[in-house]
Amino acid sequence: MPFEHLETAQKVLPSAAVGLNVILKASWGAATWVEVTPATSATWLFTGFVMGYSPGVSANYDIELELGTGAAGSEVVVTTLRSRIHGVGTGGSGLPQNLMSPILLDNIASGVRVAVRGRKDTTTDRTWIIKVCYMEKPITGTVTTTTKPTKPIPFTADSVSVTPNATAWTNSSWVELTAATTAAIVVTALIVGVGIAAVDAEIDIGTGAAGSESVKETIKVGVESTTTGIPNVAKLWPPFDGIVSGARVAVRMRKTGTSVVAWRFALDTIEKPL
Repeated sequence: MPFEHLETAQKVLPSAAVGLNVILKASWGAATWVEVTPATSATWLFTGFVMGYSPGVSANYDIELELGTGAAGSEVVVTTLRSRIHGVGTGGSGLPQNLMSPILLDNIASGVRVAVRGRKDTTTDRTWIIKVCYMEKPITGTVTTTTKPTKPIPFTADSVSVTPNATAWTNSSWVELTAATTAAIVVTALIVGVGIAAVDAEIDIGTGAAGSESVKETIKVGVESTTTGIPNVAKLWPPFDGIVSGARVAVRMRKTGTSVVAWRFALDTIEKPL
């Protein structure tokens, strides 16, 4: 089986310039679209976002960034990527930040206008500096692509809260992410809202009725600090393809130490068939 590799160069917009000022609208509101390019010069493979915070406020919040195509005022969302921001601080530490897609989006035609917008939880708008990463087709190499958008779970809602067990490496209770998937899904990322610093943790993704969950995937994370400002996203390479349509999906965790400060979790997913 050929391994994935590309000889085609990745490009970024804006190029050789400061990124776009994109408002993350508070309380999961509808943000204003910001134009990336008035017209693509070739068909794109979208690879991800580069993010930079306008420093000045220390805050923790869930975010979603959306890429869209179409005329101003008539944009259509082509994909959504999710993250969790922790304690950025007045110095803007931990920047720049890459929010990349393990499965590249092949759904942006030549000659179309591209725009970006963002949203977040909590009640205050924040401005981030955003760049968009892409490759122009045709490409040289082998890579998995999809025409389907990435869809977070939860979507336009707060991440689920999980309270750790007070005993080290003992499982928490399961917490439901969705009562039933609307299609079979591929999981491309686990979004982690860490509760404390200097801890190792394992997070299980499971399916099944409450009280009868079966572990489908386990992700290991190590946390040095809760205040670095970096997006807390565990990308799954390769993505996990093991959740059927109609499945109840839940998450649980275990970790070092005795802290019971809550953690927060969400998923980035793509519906099958890709």
